[in-house]
Amino acid sequence: MATFSVTNNLALHQIYTGYTGMINSADRKAAVSSRLSQADSTALHRGLQTLSRMDKDDISDKQQGTYFDRVRAFSDAYNNTIESGSSSQNASIAKLTKKIKDLSSHYASELKGCGVSFDDSGYMHLNESTIKGLTGKKYREALGSDSEYNKQLKALAKQITKHVDLAL
Repeated sequence: MATFSVTNNLALHQIYTGYTGMINSADRKAAVSSRLSQADSTALHRGLQTLSRMDKDDISDKQQGTYFDRVRAFSDAYNNTIESGSSSQNASIAKLTKKIKDLSSHYASELKGCGVSFDDSGYMHLNESTIKGLTGKKYREALGSDSEYNKQLKALAKQITKHVDLAL
């Protein structure tokens, strides 16, 4: 059972392009496990690409809501990936999902100072005011283009997508 909620916004729809039917919980319940894993890992990868391209230094006060929506969309894709991967019948996907949880656990203390935390089940939670208050440098190091967490998580998301393609 999920211990997170998904906020339906434009940023989430953008990273789930081609899989928008996999956003709401009713459609997710009816979907095949491999299709969910494919949609979620693809959206996670896209969300990470979006975070890599964002330059926090160029974001005005008026754009902070849009900025947070993009971080929230990434978080929702992350949580959906954890949920679908943890319940996957495909052993490779389940193993990669565990690697994602382990990676997040490894970076948890660094990310907590940036407004990103993880619960005992591995789900991501965000502190909006902390994230909006990040400096550009701190953002890049934690979630952006300079982030080792981002790079490693992106590689794991790509691996899940490849294993799903083999399983379909």
